Amino acid sequence: MRAASETLRVLAVGGGLHADALREQMETRHPGEIEIVCRPTLDRGAALGPFDLLHLISMPLPVLREAGRAGRPLVNHWIGTDVYRFLHDRPLKRWLKKRLISGVSATHLADSENLRIELASLGVSAAVLPLISRLSIPPEPPPLPERFAVLSYLPSDRWDFYHGDLVLEVARRLPDIEFHIAASASLPEKLPNVTAHGFVTDIRPLMLQVSAYLRITVHDALAKLVLESLAYGRHVLWNQDLPHCRRVTNVEECVRALAELRASGRSNLEGHAFVKANYDPGILAASFLALYRRIADERTPLRRPGR
Repeated sequence: MRAASETLRVLAVGGGLHADALREQMETRHPGEIEIVCRPTLDRGAALGPFDLLHLISMPLPVLREAGRAGRPLVNHWIGTDVYRFLHDRPLKRWLKKRLISGVSATHLADSENLRIELASLGVSAAVLPLISRLSIPPEPPPLPERFAVLSYLPSDRWDFYHGDLVLEVARRLPDIEFHIAASASLPEKLPNVTAHGFVTDIRPLMLQVSAYLRITVHDALAKLVLESLAYGRHVLWNQDLPHCRRVTNVEECVRALAELRASGRSNLEGHAFVKANYDPGILAASFLALYRRIADERTPLRRPGR
């Protein structure tokens, strides 16, 4: 059993910006209680003596097997694309992955409820604990702009994945609503009511110009931009289920929902309160710290709350 005053040392492996954001979130809110070291991968035979546990973020499963041999409590975090690939693997590869996973003692985490459900269908039991940090939550949602406008995130190199053509068709059918497109500097066609902003480093100024966020993807986890839009009291149209979002799956549903929201003229105050209560980075940091301490001390799997 660890002393309560002893600093917990965690090795976070992979995940790109996710690992760095996790480190910043934890060490900022719990200084002296936790130290996180980030590495892009787990080197075979690397010295793990200083670390109390390993946290893998969306790493290839052979890395999970290698981590399982390290003799440390292990967290394996699924964040979206990894689950999508697992679901669409050929039967033999999927069977091999299941066998590998079952052979390693690890606490599995999913970034969202829909990922947890998908993992369960693959025989992997996971708890939901999202890697959401650097999330801007204003104390009160800013007022909506005078003119109803829509934001959409459509990276040009993943246009089909984000259903870019569908978004443009929605804009074509609603010519009196302005659409702001982030992550694409140019578009396949020019529409008078659509503005492409390219890569946006700070989404907050753009968030003040819109009333709603439209997101339809081939597969998704818990998108940070969804939470930021709710936090700003903006309406969210999404093809996933989340409280205080409007579920849409096609052009007709998007057009109808946007017309109704424009007519209502109200902010999404419920969405703001929901994010503030459930996804504040401080709340999530405390949840991660409690999880780390539990598995470092007891080496027992995390049970899903209320299940």
